[in-house]
Amino acid sequence: LALTFRWGLAKISKKNRLSIISLFLMSGPMVSMIDRANVSLILTLICLFAVLHLHRENLYVSAIAFGLSAAMKGYPLLFLLIFVRRREWKPLVTWVFTFLASTLLPLVFYQGGFLSNLKELINQFQGASTPVHAINIRAYNHSLLSFLDTCRTSLPNAFANLFEFLISHYSIFGLFIAIFLLS
Repeated sequence: LALTFRWGLAKISKKNRLSIISLFLMSGPMVSMIDRANVSLILTLICLFAVLHLHRENLYVSAIAFGLSAAMKGYPLLFLLIFVRRREWKPLVTWVFTFLASTLLPLVFYQGGFLSNLKELINQFQGASTPVHAINIRAYNHSLLSFLDTCRTSLPNAFANLFEFLISHYSIFGLFIAIFLLS
């Protein structure tokens, strides 16, 4: 983190740089991520590192970092568009290879072998609407979306359409809940 900030803030005085880093680390979201050992903190640092190297035209380093971050969460896949738009095909291949290798290679080491674990990984995406998925996979996820999905798949079918609607509009639904709780 310090190296990323140091490289990114190199033209700012040391005192101001330390102030910015301190404010960043002491912000509410960062304290929460550090407290909970959230993977988003690591992901943010990798993405910052990748953007810094992209800015410095170290395209292969940037591609590898973006590939690793996309293997951790889905949203860094959007950074793939940067390489497509710039027509940087060799770094794009590096990006895709890093993503696939870091996503698929660990499956070899889990019990059951590569093919069994790949099938289970694919089933996780396909089975998102089953009660087993809602109970087993989201059991420890305490988000609003997880709650709505668990209700949708666990309650009688008479409620399925209501919860399906709330899931498809959960950002708006969450906003109304937040406004209600804050008022």
